[in-house]
Amino acid sequence: MHYLKKMAYPLALSAMIASPTMLANPIIIGAVGDSMTDEYLDTGTNANTDIAAYNWVEILAGLRGQHLNFGEYRPTLKNGWPDHRAAGYQYNFAKVAATASPAARVSLDLWITTYDMPIDSAAMESTYVDDQVTGLLNEPVEFVVVAAGSNDYFFKSNDISLFGNPSRNDEAVDQKFADDVVSSLIRHVDRLQEKDMKVLLAYIPMGTAGGADKAILDSIVYANKTLETAALKRGIPMVKMFDFAKNKDGGITVGDVTVALKGVAKSADLVPKGTQGAGKCRSDGLCAGPTHKSHFIADDELHPNTLVQAQMANQILNALNQGYQLNVPLLTEEEMLSLTNRSAL
Repeated sequence: MHYLKKMAYPLALSAMIASPTMLANPIIIGAVGDSMTDEYLDTGTNANTDIAAYNWVEILAGLRGQHLNFGEYRPTLKNGWPDHRAAGYQYNFAKVAATASPAARVSLDLWITTYDMPIDSAAMESTYVDDQVTGLLNEPVEFVVVAAGSNDYFFKSNDISLFGNPSRNDEAVDQKFADDVVSSLIRHVDRLQEKDMKVLLAYIPMGTAGGADKAILDSIVYANKTLETAALKRGIPMVKMFDFAKNKDGGITVGDVTVALKGVAKSADLVPKGTQGAGKCRSDGLCAGPTHKSHFIADDELHPNTLVQAQMANQILNALNQGYQLNVPLLTEEEMLSLTNRSAL
């Protein structure tokens, strides 16, 4: 999965009238979405992202917990949550393999069944974002980040295979398909707004489906333009999660570290738990070593690595600050780099 192309659409933000709000108490914030938002933890299912990296929810909860309250943290399945969240933060309902559209979910289920993919049935619970929203509506949340739609396109790509199986191209990637993804996302937004929750809606990343298929990329462009119109009508801000990745042939720089946009962490980038300077560890005891941080993609060879997720976290903070007149400090480069040699937050 590539996340390399910059979207050129203006950020949809509500008008800034008041001065930024100084937060006396942390705001209660939740999230719905897919594996880029689901914590990078081992929840006992083959499908989850048990990798040596932190994601944006973990990063913001750990480094901006005085401003953003994601709820109680339960790091393991054994002592985890009784529902589809399994482990992680109380108000993060995002789940690996989630789709915005129920039609995409049906296609995904058929794909998994057809190729007998090694994903536990428990891992597929609430992979439709509507189920996640239903759960989150029962929580005392003030703000919600909605970041979905990637998998709706991901499983359509000709350039992607998973567990050695071909992609399913059983439906056309046309305006009807895009309209279904968009209407599903907007339905989720409307349900949250009906409960007076403040929503931040993410654009669908342009490179989310493996890269080169023009029909897919054109469909994502159309979907994002349609989402913009709907967001402006509802007065909600949008966020470009990967807007920092401007040079698809180069890299991003954080302090003295250059992250290669085409770089993928491998087993050689992992070190045993307890190694001095090691970062986040997987459940098997292998942890991010000193070279791990220089890769855009983490050691599962699919998901954004720690420094990339830290940049995504700043995109979210910036959009929240501008869209809702908050005043949460952005992550500094020093804080971002500190994540790469911390085994816990």
